[in-house]
Amino acid sequence: MLLVLLLSSGACAFQNLPAGTPPRTARFAGDPTKVWYADVANAVQNVLTNSPLNEGKKALVKLLAGPYDQAATRARLEKLIADENAKQCLDAKGVRYVVVELDAEADGRALRAELGQLVDRTSVPAIWIKGDFVGGCNDGPGLLTLESQGKLDGMLQAAGAL
Repeated sequence: MLLVLLLSSGACAFQNLPAGTPPRTARFAGDPTKVWYADVANAVQNVLTNSPLNEGKKALVKLLAGPYDQAATRARLEKLIADENAKQCLDAKGVRYVVVELDAEADGRALRAELGQLVDRTSVPAIWIKGDFVGGCNDGPGLLTLESQGKLDGMLQAAGAL
């Protein structure tokens, strides 16, 4: 079971990464979101996640969400995580998944605020495989990292999604 939370429909581009995969710059040529400093930005994000700045970021996201029923929103988020569930990143593998576009949901800001409380990060996509948070596309460790390490297929098969 997989779940991906995204802000827009094009938030992640997934490619199979066979042995001998070219470097990042060649793999993501033409994709303006995959810049040369993406790995550095991911490392900085991981450091900041464990800093007091992260608490401020989570508080800001919660403030932007406005008033909402925290218990009901958390329950909805946990149900989404536990259900079947991830996005176009996995189409190439024929994976069954569910996607929640946070910017298209009436309570998307509230879901994002609770996401920050649940996993200590507010960035999207946020991906779960059978209830286990695996990060985004390429961080935390992320789908692309799991794929390049040869771990993704086994996780997807164990979840019954492949």
